[in-house]
Amino acid sequence: MRDFILLRTLILFENQLTGTIPAFNRFNSLQTLYLEANQLTGNIPSFSGLNSLQILNLDYNQLTGTVPSFSGLNRLSILLLDNNKFIGNVPDLPAPLAPVMHLPSLKLKERKKT
Repeated sequence: MRDFILLRTLILFENQLTGTIPAFNRFNSLQTLYLEANQLTGNIPSFSGLNSLQILNLDYNQLTGTVPSFSGLNRLSILLLDNNKFIGNVPDLPAPLAPVMHLPSLKLKERKKT
């Protein structure tokens, strides 16, 4: 894992990955994370510590639970979460996350309402 600390882009879409999303907190340089179109389940984990993350794509999985606030991800500009099994409302993002509150791209369709 130590060799991947400087990893900036990780694209693993359409790989039939199963299980929960592992912790990526040690990947401080990660800017782009694509886990789209797999069979990932469970809640979205905390991505705290990924201060460089700009693009997060979790579309087309089987993720459940509520959508987290993504607090601390001040550089996040694209967040793709549609076609999962989320419940509840999208949380209000904290005031210090002004750049995230005005995301150029946010997709959340196909979400169960409670």
